[in-house]
Amino acid sequence: MKNPDPYAAYPAAERAQERGRSISGEQSAYFYPSAYPVAHSESSGSRSRRTRPLNVAHIGPSFVCAGVESWLRALVSHCDPGVMRFVCNVVTEDYAVDHALLQKLGIPCTFGRDTAVSDAVLESDVVLVWGDVAPKHLRPKGSKAKVVFVAHGVGDWTKSALEACSPVVDHVVAVSRVVEEQVCGGFPTSVILNGVDQRHIACRSSASEVRRKLGFSADDFVVGFAGRFSPEKNAHVLIEALRALGPDAKALLVGWGPLRYQLMELCNELIPGRFAFATSREFLGDYYQIMNALCMPSAEEGFGLVAAEAMLHGVPVVSTPVGVAHDLFNHRVNGLLATQGEFAANLGLLQQNPEWARGLGKEGRRTALKHCLASTMAVKYEELLESLVDGCHTEQR
Repeated sequence: MKNPDPYAAYPAAERAQERGRSISGEQSAYFYPSAYPVAHSESSGSRSRRTRPLNVAHIGPSFVCAGVESWLRALVSHCDPGVMRFVCNVVTEDYAVDHALLQKLGIPCTFGRDTAVSDAVLESDVVLVWGDVAPKHLRPKGSKAKVVFVAHGVGDWTKSALEACSPVVDHVVAVSRVVEEQVCGGFPTSVILNGVDQRHIACRSSASEVRRKLGFSADDFVVGFAGRFSPEKNAHVLIEALRALGPDAKALLVGWGPLRYQLMELCNELIPGRFAFATSREFLGDYYQIMNALCMPSAEEGFGLVAAEAMLHGVPVVSTPVGVAHDLFNHRVNGLLATQGEFAANLGLLQQNPEWARGLGKEGRRTALKHCLASTMAVKYEELLESLVDGCHTEQR
């Protein structure tokens, strides 16, 4: 994450609107009920013997359609309410907000940097923070809350945010080993891979219907990209790679961002008539189910949730060695690792060897089911936070 402002591309009207209410000011707050039922894995009772659950606050600079927000929604939804409950989500920059997403979070939301942060900390046992927040507000007078910095990215922005919070940080969670290696030196750290809420990648239409609507035939080799259309994601690599493949190779680009129209122009120039664009916040499985491969050609990723989502659908993933691919891929066994110049050759192998490609997808799905489910992630957070509060922590490896 180079800069927390991929959100600058978010439509200004949506950033500024709170369903008719202004969100400017230090203590603006509201609560929306969750759009999803609680999905923690043990509904019969808490896994903990605590007399009460831990109160947890989340503090971050934004809440828009991106990986961090998917992580938080999955964690809130899948944690055991007898072990931990989220009491507040503080967004410190009120311009970077998607209020439709906040409706689906299901916890109280507050906007502000100083008093809003301090108030949330004072009612919490644990604070999860990932932005640049003044230490005096993360550790106000009278607070005994543990401060856990969640390192979502590998760029300079994450490093500087962690450094700014460092005087009061008790522990760091790295969302992948590459984040631990590049960002977390000198801090007590646990690696907890992000988890996918499978409801987020559910399907509501058949694969044949989705292909028809997008203009793809049953025989087309559809290569997907999902994510933000911003420079570090390198979506152009997919388009350039497809130019080297046959006319049945088609591109499906799912996402939003500042480079959308530039990418459309590049498609028209290099692969005319062989591409489709789509935007979706839910039911992403509609698109994953029709992909024959997914490309993640990013220059950097803290985790790369789209790779895990595609793997759960059995889609072979071709990725640069970043994030989850760096952690979990066994090249040519459960995924393909490639430099940007090698994407065309790897996609060609998948297109020419469909049985092998299906086997690769099945192995990727097994890996993702073991390591990348929201329920698995939630249990690890519960164990970590309990151990920190109770004073019996040992680093998770």
